[in-house]
Amino acid sequence: MRRKLIVIVTAIAAAILVIVYLAGYIRSTKYFVQGTVLADTDLSGKSLAGGQEALTDRLGAYRLEIVGRDGTETITADEIHMVYVDLQETLADLLDSQDNKFWFLDEPETEGLSLEVAYDEQELQNAISELDCMNLVGTEPEDAYVEYEDGNCRIVPEKLGNILEKEKAKEHIEEAVMLLKTQVSLEEDYLPPAYTTESEEIQSQAGQVNKMLSTELTITNGRKTEVIDKEVVKDFIYLVEDYGVELDSEKIRVYVNQHFDPAFDTVGRERTVRDALGETVTMSGGNYGTLIDTLGEVDQLIKEIKAGKKLTREPVCKTTDAASDDENDGVGDTFVEVCLSQQTLWLVESGEVVFTSPVVTGSVATNHQTPTGFYYVSFKTTEYLMQEYNSFVHYWMPYDQVEGIGFHDATWRSSFGSNIYLRSGSHGCVNMPLDSARQLYEKIDAGIPVIIRD
Repeated sequence: MRRKLIVIVTAIAAAILVIVYLAGYIRSTKYFVQGTVLADTDLSGKSLAGGQEALTDRLGAYRLEIVGRDGTETITADEIHMVYVDLQETLADLLDSQDNKFWFLDEPETEGLSLEVAYDEQELQNAISELDCMNLVGTEPEDAYVEYEDGNCRIVPEKLGNILEKEKAKEHIEEAVMLLKTQVSLEEDYLPPAYTTESEEIQSQAGQVNKMLSTELTITNGRKTEVIDKEVVKDFIYLVEDYGVELDSEKIRVYVNQHFDPAFDTVGRERTVRDALGETVTMSGGNYGTLIDTLGEVDQLIKEIKAGKKLTREPVCKTTDAASDDENDGVGDTFVEVCLSQQTLWLVESGEVVFTSPVVTGSVATNHQTPTGFYYVSFKTTEYLMQEYNSFVHYWMPYDQVEGIGFHDATWRSSFGSNIYLRSGSHGCVNMPLDSARQLYEKIDAGIPVIIRD
């Protein structure tokens, strides 16, 4: 009995399996098997008509979002009459390709199978042309630039604007539709500024300004000091076209005149010195001392500021004191001295008188007195014609080139010293006997200080 029951149950199960298989077989000839996906649409269990409807509905819902700087707009499938090409034939081929006998094992191969989409080109062009972003009167982009004011340098960022480069935007929209993208950004399609905060020109200009502002110069002669730092440099800097930076040389010149000259120039200042006889003499005037070379100093400052230098140096000078202030008030212990009242010249070396000569100085009667003060010998030469007076001298050692005054021999004179200068003196020069002029010429060098005193 039990054996008979087992046979009956087995027969029923087999019958059921046959029925299920046959039903599946028949269904697989009219419906897509489980797992069938095409164009991101699940066709499992759908008939040919049902699959066509599902795909058509999905395509009909297509929307392309166009994201611009002024908002987001859309183009829909309906606007451009978008449809699948040969949809029914493609689905029929897919259905026929299913293995009906082994429907329960079938794994549909839809990979690589795609549906061609068609749309009305003209309608797409119309839709694009009607977008607000394509018709907006936009704002021009503004370049980044360097702003400099009173020592403060900053980069002002660019402004993007919203002028669309329409042909580029159109191409990107068309490409997105062809690929059925759901979103396209037009960010790269706007007219860009020519210069941004990252542009080499902007960075370079700001860098040049900041380098100049970092300058730290200490200009000193050991007695006085001038500091050139940001607070000074900031007034010299100005920006020029093509993202350049310049220094105002005229402002630097004025600064040098106003600050360096009073600090470092010693020409003409009052000095108190020991003379050849050991007496103390206080007077001023003459061309001896430190004289700033204004143009040379300006050029040097421009070079150093542009390079952002940090250094200590002496000022650029045309002439300098021969000694420090504590060495005979800058004159030192080697000099030529002339006493007008004594009509005598002394040469002092290392504090000792090594040479003396009588002289004749400028005539008092004709108002050509030799000026007093501190000077220096500009140069020395021999066999010289003083053209202004048509006088030939063998030794010429000028110490005041502006007035044309110097030491020279005067072979036309037969005597020197005494009171000759009161009525029969020179035009201002210090006249010397020929041999004395020769000895002085041989003993001194250009640059030696000269003291002319009453």
